[in-house]
Amino acid sequence: MQEPLPSDAETMDQATAGSLTAPVMDVVIGPKTYAMVAASKPRSPVARVKPQASPQRPTMEQPTTPGELRLFDSHFHLDRLSSKLWVHWTEIDNIVNQVTNVLPQTVGTLVGGVLVFCDQRTWFKIPEDCESRWAIAVGIHPKNIPETRDRDIQELKMLLQRPNVSALGEVGLDYSVAPSLWQAQRERLSEVLKLAIPEKVLVLHLRGESRDHLCSKPSEHCLDMVRKCCAPEQKIHLHCFAGSTSIMRA
Repeated sequence: MQEPLPSDAETMDQATAGSLTAPVMDVVIGPKTYAMVAASKPRSPVARVKPQASPQRPTMEQPTTPGELRLFDSHFHLDRLSSKLWVHWTEIDNIVNQVTNVLPQTVGTLVGGVLVFCDQRTWFKIPEDCESRWAIAVGIHPKNIPETRDRDIQELKMLLQRPNVSALGEVGLDYSVAPSLWQAQRERLSEVLKLAIPEKVLVLHLRGESRDHLCSKPSEHCLDMVRKCCAPEQKIHLHCFAGSTSIMRA
């Protein structure tokens, strides 16, 4: 199931505690990168030549100039972008160079990020090994719950045991779908949250229905489940969230 482009609220990621197992950078940018690239013209399937870097923009392999901002993308859907750009998912630097060419030249240099795999059908694309600047998050997007089976939960449990997987996510509640699907989301989320451990960040996706602009319902429901299923010291990254600061601090 292809998720629609992230909303404006989703582009303002907020980390409530800790950081993913990756270098600490000066600036964090979220899935707005995905929206900008997805809106660009896709490459032809036969156009597999690595793009030349602009003279004004260093590539991932080039060092950052003194004083230039270093950017860390906290939520990067490698699997979705590779399909959109017609680039093989193993060509991470190729994909990143195309992304950075879309960004304003005054932003800085992208030096790392979190590769998020939350669609079961693309879990096979999860790298067995990648450079240390890339952290990996694995989860089940709440919109994928209708096709989620018990075997997916078991496979997710095994994937989380990989040493190069740093986070569980994205997972959560998305009430922008029909209310008849909400209960199934909550039931599956309770199962998934039991897989969380403090050593791996929990990436939460919390989106309310159209009239719930502050995501109050999914936030309250998820908070209750996190308190029941997760350790008090669990680190959490609020990826898709437009709620109050009181919920963030709860």
